[in-house]
Amino acid sequence: MAEGEGCSTSVEDLPEECLLIIANQLGNRSDRDAFSSTCRRWLRVESCLRHTLNLPHHFCDEESYDHLLECLLNRFQAVNIISLTGCVKLSDFALSILKYKCPQLKKLYLDRCYNITDDGLRSIGFASLELLSLYRCNVSDKGLDYISRACPNLQVLNLSYCLNITDVGLSALGQGCLNLKEMIISNSYEIRGGGFSKCSSLVRLDASCCKLSDKGLSLAVGGCDKLEYLDISHTRSAIEQLGPPGFATIGTLCKNLQVLNLKLCRALDDVAVTEIAKGCQALKEWNLAVCSDVKEAGWRAISHYCKNLEILHVNRCRSLTDASILYIRNGCPRLKRLYLNGCPLVSRVAIELFKRYRCQVEVVTLEFMVHV
Repeated sequence: MAEGEGCSTSVEDLPEECLLIIANQLGNRSDRDAFSSTCRRWLRVESCLRHTLNLPHHFCDEESYDHLLECLLNRFQAVNIISLTGCVKLSDFALSILKYKCPQLKKLYLDRCYNITDDGLRSIGFASLELLSLYRCNVSDKGLDYISRACPNLQVLNLSYCLNITDVGLSALGQGCLNLKEMIISNSYEIRGGGFSKCSSLVRLDASCCKLSDKGLSLAVGGCDKLEYLDISHTRSAIEQLGPPGFATIGTLCKNLQVLNLKLCRALDDVAVTEIAKGCQALKEWNLAVCSDVKEAGWRAISHYCKNLEILHVNRCRSLTDASILYIRNGCPRLKRLYLNGCPLVSRVAIELFKRYRCQVEVVTLEFMVHV
């Protein structure tokens, strides 16, 4: 026998540890798909590297969703991020599949899953779950209570357009999810704010387009003393109106606030703005667009107290004048960007002088939040 004969090796002889290293170096989806199509062994190896699963939402019946989900989870057993967004016919049974197939799930997106009910949320027993998104789902306080008991390590929760939840459900979340850091609850019209008083761990809160009250906002910011980001823009009319006293409590109780969005808060006045400017001196971005009751006294307070402010929105502030722009020009030493447009009492001369004396500040006519 010639030297070396019978000692040949092939890729089939590679241990699975080596195949895992190879598969992990494949940078794009098509390469990974080709790798997994080679043989059953390589399929099994590649499946161990899939951590994210997005379920298609074009199936026609509940059985298709549930069956497909179960088949995919049997194959991809290392998945810890799942998006079922737009699966409008997904049933509660699908959540029970997740409970047993993905005990280590970290992120779950159920946006626009209209058939998911409170009973289905009872199946969410993921101690490891860190993010849950229920955008436009038919969840109520009962469902939030289930979540509070089953997901102790939850950090991010999206409840936007969940129209059946109240402050009772928020209070339950605050008492059960002690690590909750971010909540998005915009356009949830039954929320007044009092339920946030139990959410002491919150760092980011988006309650835009809600019907907050003075008392509710006061309880909210009093309980969430770690807040760094607060969005209560587009406040809607309610029986108990949110007015200057409620806004003023932000300055009294939110000392760590860095981003504040008060766009379209029409009840905001000089007194409230002054209290916020005095108390929230760590602010870096402040949106006051369409706050037409803020007059020169308010802008003077901002220029004097907001030493760390980098971004200021004053679009469509109809009470903003040349004198107001002068206050901002002579104050706010760290200002980098000013959103200014649609202010009829501000002359072109005042704007050009601002640009000349504060040439390092970018004056922008478009309108959007930077820190989101």
